[in-house]
Amino acid sequence: MTIGSIYDTSATTIPVLRYLVAIAKYRHFGKAAAACHVSQPTLSSQIRKWEQKMGVTVFERERSGVVLTTEGKPIVEQAERLLSGLEQLEHTAHEPENPLHGHLRLGIIPTIAPYLLPHILPELEQQLPELRIDFAEQVTAKLLENIHNRSLDLIILAPVKETQELGQRLLYREPFRFLTPKEHPLSTSEAISFDEVRSTRLLLLEEGHCFHDQAADLCRIDADFVPATCRANNLETLRLLVESGYGCTFMPELALRTVNHTRSQIVPLKTQQAKREVLCCWRQNDSRDESFQELCTILEKSVTKVLS
Repeated sequence: MTIGSIYDTSATTIPVLRYLVAIAKYRHFGKAAAACHVSQPTLSSQIRKWEQKMGVTVFERERSGVVLTTEGKPIVEQAERLLSGLEQLEHTAHEPENPLHGHLRLGIIPTIAPYLLPHILPELEQQLPELRIDFAEQVTAKLLENIHNRSLDLIILAPVKETQELGQRLLYREPFRFLTPKEHPLSTSEAISFDEVRSTRLLLLEEGHCFHDQAADLCRIDADFVPATCRANNLETLRLLVESGYGCTFMPELALRTVNHTRSQIVPLKTQQAKREVLCCWRQNDSRDESFQELCTILEKSVTKVLS
């Protein structure tokens, strides 16, 4: 069978393409069915019929899960390209009427999402009432995976090597602050050095969060240095641990704007390097580049109000 064989004029072609991609992604028929909003028997039946019609086995059903066959891999890749082309066609058809309307899938890292989304979503809803935004809160690696496999349209994150390959716009820069318990010896300092930071019980996020890597780089923390027995999955856990007197941590400026610091103290860092950039990124070949730039302008103005 040739790759071109998956082009089919039947009414079931597009759903089958979506099923193929979903099964390859989740490696599970039940999860793929849920993602496609169909019953598992329907999805399994359609895939089985399509495989029989094409004379090919795309998936092996094993006890350990679903396995993509060697001959199935290029078929799934072609299905992804076809669905992407269809998506671009739909966007192109809508753009003359209104370039920023319809459905937008936004991904954002956890160290930004709870502090930025409450400000930007109402603003976008007001200025772009025809745009429906669905968002996903994911770590950097997952966002990059999903922007490339077209599960997301836009992602908001701190720069990493992989973002150089994407269309991008700088949204804002924010400094890091050092957060100590109220009665901590360093709480009254005008500014502290990284050597002083390293002498504290330093609490960090779990590895996999870009904010963990940034903090570790700033303090020259290597794999042999374990700051504390606790590594959290979100900034709020770290903040509450600081308030309890358990240790100290880094926090981005935006995360501190809406908190009443009755049991903690914000201490500036001596170096100007303690800051991060926040980018909005999309696939370079996305035909909505100009629309995304327009959307980023709205986001920039919204977050500037908060940080000013």
